[in-house]
Amino acid sequence: MKCTGEGAIAVIITLLCRISDQYKPVFLLHGVSGNSTTFEHLIERINQAHPGTVIHNSNAYPDARSLTPLPVQIAGELGEEFRNFSMEYPDGFHFIGFSQGSVLSRGLIESYEEHTVQNYIAISGPMAGQYGPSSLGNFPLPYQTGFLVFYNPIVQRAVSISNYWNDPNHQDLYQMTSIYLPYIDNQVLSSSSESYRRSFTKLKNLICIGGPQDGVISPWQSSHFSYIQTNGEIINYRERELYMNDSFGLRTLDQSGRFHIFEKSDVFHTDWASNDDVIDRFILPFLD
Repeated sequence: MKCTGEGAIAVIITLLCRISDQYKPVFLLHGVSGNSTTFEHLIERINQAHPGTVIHNSNAYPDARSLTPLPVQIAGELGEEFRNFSMEYPDGFHFIGFSQGSVLSRGLIESYEEHTVQNYIAISGPMAGQYGPSSLGNFPLPYQTGFLVFYNPIVQRAVSISNYWNDPNHQDLYQMTSIYLPYIDNQVLSSSSESYRRSFTKLKNLICIGGPQDGVISPWQSSHFSYIQTNGEIINYRERELYMNDSFGLRTLDQSGRFHIFEKSDVFHTDWASNDDVIDRFILPFLD
C-alpha cells in the first residue's frame, strides 16, 4: 500500500498518541527556596523511560516566594493550577512533591475533594512536621526555642516553615496557633475535616521516600510520617495517635496496602530528585 507524506505524518501522530496514552500525566511541585529546575533530571529520566508522558512542572511560588504561607499557596495560583489539572485529566494523574512541596501537595489533595490524583509520591518531605538540630539550616535560631518565633500568629501568616513546625514539647501551643499541619492532620477539627479525610483516602497509592543522611528533614523519619517524642526518641507512624485514630486516613491507606515506604541511605536532601537509583526503584514504577 502506498503511503503519502500526509499519511505518514498521520501514522506517526497516531503512534505518538498511543504511546503517551500508556502513561498518566504527572504534576511536579518543588520545595522551599526551590523552583521548577529542581526536577530537570527527573523529567529527563521520565521522558526516557515513559516517552510521551505529559508533565506539568509547576513554578508557582518559586525561590523566596516559596516562603508564602501554605494555606495562601493552596488558595492562590498553585491551588488554581492543581484544580485545573484535575479537571483537565479526569481519568487521573500522578503527583510528585519534593521537600516542602510534599507536605504542601498533601494539603492540595485534601483541600480539593474532586481531585483526580492516583499515585501521590512524597520525596523527602516533613510529612509529620519539622523539629530538630538540622531543621533550621542556616537560620540563626536554636531549634529548642523555635516555638517562640514560629507559634506567633504573625509569623504563621508570613513564613511557610512555621506552618509545619511541630515541636513535641509544646503541642498545646502548636495546635492553638499553627494554621496548617494540625488541620490537615485533623488534630484540630474544622468544617473541612471530613472532606480532608475523604480526599486523602481517594488515593490509589501513597509513596513516601526518605533516608537517614538527608541532612535537612528533621527528624528524617518525618518523611515516613514517624516523629520525635518529648524524650527525643522516634515513635513509629503506626504508634502515633493520629494513625491509630485514622484521623486523616493514613491507617486506611496502610491497611489496604496503598501506603508504601522507601528508605535509602547516603542521599543528601538536594540529591533525591536527581538520584537515578531513587528514581528507577521508587518513582518510575508508580508512574504507570
